[in-house]
Amino acid sequence: MSALQGQQGRGIWKSEEPQQKGIDMRRMEFKMEREGLVKPGDKIHVTEGVLPSSWYYTIEPAVAMSANFGNRERLKVFDGVVAEVRTDDSGFTVFADFEE
Repeated sequence: MSALQGQQGRGIWKSEEPQQKGIDMRRMEFKMEREGLVKPGDKIHVTEGVLPSSWYYTIEPAVAMSANFGNRERLKVFDGVVAEVRTDDSGFTVFADFEE
């Protein structure tokens, strides 16, 4: 169970899972339009897209997209695990964890 359980959005924390104790983890949020493309526990790979002054991430193959991030918020690794998928008024939100 992570330190972010029950919290919205993204953040960085130290993992409390026995196999990853002390590893910096990062939770990111992605917008997904269709149901069932990923589920909790799925391993994912993201690609980084570049805008003039920010970056964004896409779960491949074109499953979901993140918000835009500044230079200081860029990902260091591109493989992660889906932690949760939530349904809301605007579709589906995927929360994924990455080792930083």
